[in-house]
Amino acid sequence: MTTNNRTGMKFAALGSLGLVAVVGVIAIGRLVMGPGPTGANGADHFADLSTIEAVLESVQEYRLAGDDGRAHAVLESAVGQYVEDQTLRLAFGDLLLAERDPRGAYHQYVTALAIGPRPPEIEFTAGTVAGMIGRHDRAVEHYVAARTQDPTNSVYPLYLGQAQIKVGEVAAGKASLLAAAKLDPDRAIIWGTLAELAYRENKPTIALRHIAKARELEPRVLAWRIIEARSLKRNHQPEEAMAVLVGLSEQERSSPHVMQIMAECYGLLGRPADAAAMYAARSDTDPTDIEAARETAIWQERAGDTQAAIRFARRAADLGDEAGAKILERLGG
Repeated sequence: MTTNNRTGMKFAALGSLGLVAVVGVIAIGRLVMGPGPTGANGADHFADLSTIEAVLESVQEYRLAGDDGRAHAVLESAVGQYVEDQTLRLAFGDLLLAERDPRGAYHQYVTALAIGPRPPEIEFTAGTVAGMIGRHDRAVEHYVAARTQDPTNSVYPLYLGQAQIKVGEVAAGKASLLAAAKLDPDRAIIWGTLAELAYRENKPTIALRHIAKARELEPRVLAWRIIEARSLKRNHQPEEAMAVLVGLSEQERSSPHVMQIMAECYGLLGRPADAAAMYAARSDTDPTDIEAARETAIWQERAGDTQAAIRFARRAADLGDEAGAKILERLGG
């Protein structure tokens, strides 16, 4: 079998598992050279190409048959036998991730990186899984490594910036996001993330400048509309904020985030009764919605309709809402 044919078979086996695309490239140069030395405990360091193909084909067959337990057992056994085989470690990590075990997956990815080599694609995957388990500090380390090796990929500084912000490195996070924007100015999520950061820093004018670029690139994305509306509201432009949300579908307008922004805009415009009516419609549509009942009571009280406020506060209290119960008590209901 030629090296090219082996490479093709390797990619086919890996692709069937939904594995990290880079795995085949990383391992193939080593695998065609045959297995490595045997460890003192009797375990082999590396598997040869035919062994890896057999393992991955077995895993594929078991998964297609719905027998994930056996697929797991096959890879776990292979990793135990070939303790320093990076390809099998990565395959096991991907399987654990598919099984919703990100902690176990992260251990396999870190072990694979320790074995080497350490290409940016694996560093990036490890960083993303580290973020999934709340290890944002480790995510930063992995993303820095990925970016250092491949400074042309905008995804790496984007994720690095987000992780840096999560660990409190806001200035560094901003710099990473701006670097990502320079590499790929047509990626809307970069501008959306910068806009959200500016909003949190109470810089609505800057937020609006960033979110305008995200909206231009992805005009229908709800998250960008929400950020724009929030920023307009904070910039004392409630009417403009409402206009951003007018074109949303009924389902989108019933989102708690959207309703909160609209209610606050109604409040700024001196129209608490409209906010109350909006929440009341939602509460009547779904009487089990605690938040809608509570917010209706709050806005009805602000609008001066005490009886309506009592009725909705009682609905919230009956659903077990402590805030609703306090409103009811205060209003003497």
